[in-house]
Amino acid sequence: MASAALTRCQTLVIGGGVVGIAVARALSRRGVDVMLVERNADLLDGVSGRNTGIVCTGYDAPQGSIELACLRRSLTLLPAVLTGLNIPHANTGALVVARSQQEAKYLPEIVDHNARVGDAARLLTALEVKSMEPRIAPTWGAVFVPGEITVDSFLFPLALLLDAIHHGTRVRRACAVTAAKKRANDWLVETSHGPLVTKIVINCAGLHADHIAALVEPPPFMIRPRMGEYLVFPRPPAPLIARPIQPVPTDHTKGIYVFPTLHGHLVAGPTAVDVDPNQRDQVAQVSRESEEKLLAVFRETLPDADATILTRYVGLRPATNLRDYQIRWAQGLAGWLHVAGIRSTGLSASLGIGEHVAAMVFQSMYGANLPADTASLHSSLPSLADIRAQCQDSPDGSVRVADQSFRVTHPLSRRGLCL
Repeated sequence: MASAALTRCQTLVIGGGVVGIAVARALSRRGVDVMLVERNADLLDGVSGRNTGIVCTGYDAPQGSIELACLRRSLTLLPAVLTGLNIPHANTGALVVARSQQEAKYLPEIVDHNARVGDAARLLTALEVKSMEPRIAPTWGAVFVPGEITVDSFLFPLALLLDAIHHGTRVRRACAVTAAKKRANDWLVETSHGPLVTKIVINCAGLHADHIAALVEPPPFMIRPRMGEYLVFPRPPAPLIARPIQPVPTDHTKGIYVFPTLHGHLVAGPTAVDVDPNQRDQVAQVSRESEEKLLAVFRETLPDADATILTRYVGLRPATNLRDYQIRWAQGLAGWLHVAGIRSTGLSASLGIGEHVAAMVFQSMYGANLPADTASLHSSLPSLADIRAQCQDSPDGSVRVADQSFRVTHPLSRRGLCL
């Protein structure tokens, strides 16, 4: 009688952020029976609900890394997905600008890094930068990176989720995983919604991936959260910049951007502040010191812009003690796969991560190579006008799609869609 009450699936994905959604989608589009569980009441309310909304090319990812491979594959897959799922986006490219003669010395190296990953970035003189972006402060030159894309941070993964659901993914929200046990031929996973039985468990738990890993083994990685702080400014009457303006990156961070959102607001961020892992669940605020720093960068970049702060937000990135993505099977435990350490490039690399993980699952489950993705792209995403109307009429800023309600969780999306 007890076994009859069990929920069964072929593959259980833990974590309803953009990475978990992309993994579920890649599998369900190839016929795998997938259950996606998220501990929060809302999907996309963790790491994925506080990112930048810029798809990057990954030119600064380590050569030979899983991260770089997933980023590059994602960029290959992205155009068809953006078009086929009717995802709002802007092919803006980005400018990496030098603010000093010393920084300008590094620009040719950035061009070389982009060339190594297959991007046709080009070096610009200060006059060419001024011609491309006349409203920004004078520079010592820049690199134009054409492959970067601006998306809505909420609508992009929502479209992926709707496609996954269409192809069979089942979703449970407010469903926390509390225990797991390896049995002879499957896993018994305890959740707040009751027990699940599955052949494969995929840990995409983001900031809590090490806690989920600890349910079955000593964690092979430790989450070392890094905080990014942002300031959001008014939408100007006419656009002041057409694309993200980025600084020359350092070994520690890509630096503070000034960028327009898909909805026209201006943003400065992120910072990069290491956070005590024991404080990862505490609600963080933009510090006074960081606010002053962000304001200074914003004013330095766009001297004529309205620097009134509309809102502030903070996002945590699930970096680990290791440099590369941690996509690996649990030691000696067949059927448990960790997908962790996805840090700040999760949205950009999500499609590539989904395919990479799906290939590992097919090899493990069927001893076969990954089948081609021949399923149709199913677009359930309403028009932007319809989404805005729904959000503005909803008390909690929700949109109803495919007989389900989804609260818009990302601050930039809420600002652009709901207010």
